Amino acid sequence: MTILRINYLAHRNPGMTREQWVPRWRQHWRLAESQKESATVRRYIQCEVLHDTSPRMHDGVASSEYFSAEARDANRSAAGYHRIMRQDEMQVFDSLIEPFSCAQQSRR
Repeated sequence: MTILRINYLAHRNPGMTREQWVPRWRQHWRLAESQKESATVRRYIQCEVLHDTSPRMHDGVASSEYFSAEARDANRSAAGYHRIMRQDEMQVFDSLIEPFSCAQQSRR
């Protein structure tokens, strides 16, 4: 089985403190999970950054693992789902997550 994983670095909305942002970020996934399109996601992991000395500090790292590349394509083609999620992303993050995501494929 080939699994597709999309990882992204999260930068919080600058209008939020880290303490406000973490629970709001968790809520962002609950919104995604409530949509039928999330059935294409095999696993989702959110990690808070504990230490970062880079010039632009990251607030979190997330990983969306899809059952296959085709499952990801089906998820990405769901316009209504992405309209809802992009609106929420603009409240949670400093920009849409797409510009700073990367893909990984693995075989199991």
